[in-house]
Amino acid sequence: MNLQPCSRPAVLVVDDEPDVRFSLALLLRLWGFATATAADGQEALDYLRTHPLPCAVVLDMNMPGMDGLAFRRAQLADPALAAIPVLLCTALHGYRRREEFRGTAFLAKPAAPEDLLRLLACLGTRSGSTGTLAGPTPSRATPLAS
Repeated sequence: MNLQPCSRPAVLVVDDEPDVRFSLALLLRLWGFATATAADGQEALDYLRTHPLPCAVVLDMNMPGMDGLAFRRAQLADPALAAIPVLLCTALHGYRRREEFRGTAFLAKPAAPEDLLRLLACLGTRSGSTGTLAGPTPSRATPLAS
């Protein structure tokens, strides 16, 4: 299943830490992305099932309630959600090799903002989506190498 084109690239940020959620969402909005946030996996699934689909999900792993692994399993089991690209943004490194995260991008916390933007752009080109995740480059940012 292909995602519908994104008129304005949208990203769902899923993290239990309010400061991290706010910071990532603010950074993405400054770069021209529409954003939504969720505090855990269940809140993210509820959002995805009741709103237009984002072009990508930035997902933390270690969260109370439904963690990132449980979210990813539920996402992959739902044909309407399975094709949404995921960027795993976590301080935990052991999840990279899990089957559920094959084909996802991985960003270790603390992450450099330009790495976040670069990986989101890569997810957009690999997702099969006709939308693009490449938001405008902030004027004060260092241009990313190809």
